[in-house]
Amino acid sequence: MQVSFKPILEEDIDHLRDIAVKTFIHSYEHLNTLSNFNWYIQKAFTVEKLLSEIRNDESYYYFVHFGKDIVGYLKLNIGKSQTENHNDEYLEIERIYLNSNYQKKGIGRRIMTFVFEQARTLSKSKVWLGVWDQNPRAILFYEHIGFQRNGSHVFKFGDEDQVDHIMEIDVAHFNENY
Repeated sequence: MQVSFKPILEEDIDHLRDIAVKTFIHSYEHLNTLSNFNWYIQKAFTVEKLLSEIRNDESYYYFVHFGKDIVGYLKLNIGKSQTENHNDEYLEIERIYLNSNYQKKGIGRRIMTFVFEQARTLSKSKVWLGVWDQNPRAILFYEHIGFQRNGSHVFKFGDEDQVDHIMEIDVAHFNENY
């Protein structure tokens, strides 16, 4: 089946919220306290917050389709919408979430190819992201692609400070046949 991407519009907000919460629960609930986890969901995935992000001209949300099914979503940022102070040559991958039933099917590879196509379209020469230091599978995936660690930042998660590795890659160094 074919993987495709559709920009998320305001009228898609309920579906975005549903898939955002569902994939986040699957990915991280078992690794965090219930109070911190609930705090984050109530902060990050409100309809109002998601709508403001969709309306932001420097943020890009996409549904990931596998055939006719929506199997995930991603969020990219440029300019001042980036969660760290990076200059205009950068594109940030803020979120990539995939339904667990569709992981390990090559969809992640297609998502990354799409991200780098978007970076080129937006005339960005670098792509960066923050990945939780307690997510070794994701770290290995990004390293395999060619991302390199170049710092870290603290990610506030309820009453806990979690550490994200900051990783980046030059767009010219991305090889979709990795």
